[in-house]
Amino acid sequence: MACHGAPAVAREQWVNGLNPTPPYLLDAAQQWKPRELEWIVRNGIKMTAMPAWRESMSDEQVTDVVAFVAAMPKMPPQTYLGWRAAGVCGQSSRTGSILGTAMAHQSAPKAATAAVR
Repeated sequence: MACHGAPAVAREQWVNGLNPTPPYLLDAAQQWKPRELEWIVRNGIKMTAMPAWRESMSDEQVTDVVAFVAAMPKMPPQTYLGWRAAGVCGQSSRTGSILGTAMAHQSAPKAATAAVR
């Protein structure tokens, strides 16, 4: 999670040069409602580094990302670190972010939701 950080994973230092600075994903579920997060993921945010994912993700994948973001604050850091070590989430050569890898492994967002129940 280069831009937004993750449980037990800090944002990359180069992110400090972005203006505005991307929010931590652990705080996103408290700052925005699920429908707002879905809009942000789908459409991106103009004049920021947040891309629109609507052309590269299906509606189900966008919904999975929102569920993953909502589950992150309750996720034990060791769960996320284990998934990252196993290659289930983390940097992706396709998108340069966790989103591409999480979407390539559709079970990750669903597992995130199940893991925190």
